[in-house]
Amino acid sequence: MNAKESFVSQFFRILNVFQALPKSPNHHISIEDLLESLKTTYEPFHAPRKTLQRDLKTLNEILHRGHIDQVVASGRRSACYRLSPDAQLNLNKQNIIQDEFQSLATIHSYNFLKPYFPESWQKTLSQQFEQAQNTLELKNKNVWLTKFGFALDGAFQTHLNPKNEIKELIFKCIHQDNTWLEILYHPEALEREATRYTIKPHGVIVRGRKQYLIATKINYNRKIQIRTFTMHRILHAEPTPESLSIDIQDVDMQKAIEQYEFEGFYNDDNQPKEIQLNCSNVLLSELKFSEIHPSQQIWSDDADTYFTLTAEMPITQSFLEWLVQKAQWIEVEYPEDLREEVKNRIIEMAQNYALEVIDDDIEWQEDVEENFDEESAIQTLESILAEPEDDNVITLHDLFPQAVEFVSEKEMISTAELQRKLMISYNSAAKIIDQLLHVDFIQKSESAGKYSVLIKK
Repeated sequence: MNAKESFVSQFFRILNVFQALPKSPNHHISIEDLLESLKTTYEPFHAPRKTLQRDLKTLNEILHRGHIDQVVASGRRSACYRLSPDAQLNLNKQNIIQDEFQSLATIHSYNFLKPYFPESWQKTLSQQFEQAQNTLELKNKNVWLTKFGFALDGAFQTHLNPKNEIKELIFKCIHQDNTWLEILYHPEALEREATRYTIKPHGVIVRGRKQYLIATKINYNRKIQIRTFTMHRILHAEPTPESLSIDIQDVDMQKAIEQYEFEGFYNDDNQPKEIQLNCSNVLLSELKFSEIHPSQQIWSDDADTYFTLTAEMPITQSFLEWLVQKAQWIEVEYPEDLREEVKNRIIEMAQNYALEVIDDDIEWQEDVEENFDEESAIQTLESILAEPEDDNVITLHDLFPQAVEFVSEKEMISTAELQRKLMISYNSAAKIIDQLLHVDFIQKSESAGKYSVLIKK
């Protein structure tokens, strides 16, 4: 085969072979007679017989239906060929693939999506898949298939596919508006038992290695709710007739993705929350390139080892898991309930590995309250605010007086609150808090991240 020959020329040559071959029940034709009938087609080739043999093999692979029936050469008798009675090369089909880039995209798409489709869909798509492979073979581009691959979040839990019979029912129901499903579903919360639901499936979202079914759940009181079901946790499914008295609107999967329908929300609350994180500079580059949310803002001082990140976003389960995963570099300032949730999960992890978690805040606070002398504290504060003459006197932050003015009006204060008020970095606010602790102006409280104000206006 001429390597410089265009694909169109190759294709039309193979088409000529298809038209020249007899079809059963007609007799076979020898390769010599076939070559003679296609003399003008194969004359330009240095080895026309070998080229014809390759084209016969290719034609057999790209037939939409049927096959080439071959009588193998024996002794002096040449090989003979004919088409099977059902042989068909349907050029009117739009799915015939001629471009190698289209072929490559088709093969990679098929390889990626194949595990998520039911077997009936896989069989339907296999024809386009085989055509695409043959196109790459014809153009000597098979090696392209080795240049791209898929790995979903590493090599852990790679087999999270629902049963094929369940997938078949779900996909059928998605594309037939008049069909509902009765399913037995085991929720993600392990302590809960499997529950029966009546649902109308709308679509499937693939995230990582999991498939999520977005469906309308129909309650016994005929109320409807959009719910997300992890597909591999559906234990059983069977069709059930729809109720014409219940009007169910379809759901756009793209909008469902934008609304985080594919995962749960912390405390089942999908409303955006203001969050503030204090992060180590180790994460600065990562979070600049991979924002946690479009509303993300980063406040960083080059001299600090920490930076502050703020955003307004719904708190999803995956975000909560990310905070726990990155806990060595991230402290949640607020919301308070999120901070407590992350802290409790970290404590549970430490207990699993028999690590002792020391919480001496209460004992420390009792010692401070017992020994606290307000008059002495005021004298110490006045002496520190004065111009320092001794090298042993601590050097106050430039905004320390403003901090004292602000804090003295409060019952409680946190580093984050002071940071927002003075519009400084978290590290600078932490230094001022340390100085206020040093002069007994504030003391630690039982609330995590909060300090009780001891000297008020």
